[in-house]
Amino acid sequence: MGDLANALEAPAAKKLVAALLPYEKCVKSLTFGGWNSTHYSESWTLFDQLQLHAANLPEVRVLWVDVLISRYEFLQVLWTGTAGSDEVLAGGARHLGALTEFANRCRAKYIRAGEVTASEMTPIPLQTEQSGEKS
Repeated sequence: MGDLANALEAPAAKKLVAALLPYEKCVKSLTFGGWNSTHYSESWTLFDQLQLHAANLPEVRVLWVDVLISRYEFLQVLWTGTAGSDEVLAGGARHLGALTEFANRCRAKYIRAGEVTASEMTPIPLQTEQSGEKS
């Protein structure tokens, strides 16, 4: 049953990981650039896609809960904080960290299963827009 489940889940994993990078770009834009209604709206649309695909991946659902919590916390500080403030930067970093952990688990699960190639699941670079350093 495991191989069949992996084969059935792999398409959702591919779609999910494909949507992660554009979503991450929106989060970084909001974190470092401040409020932007276009990026905010786009982030909601992309996050809805992520959530739809994550629901079809039972082995990574626990990590998805971390993503949901970090997103809620990030949106709270985004609404109440100032762009580029320590609070907003920390919230963005926590959310990006949860996304990275989630994506890494998806990669490990589906690459190991042989259903998704490594090139289809490229890693999300965690870099700050200001410094270019990995966080």
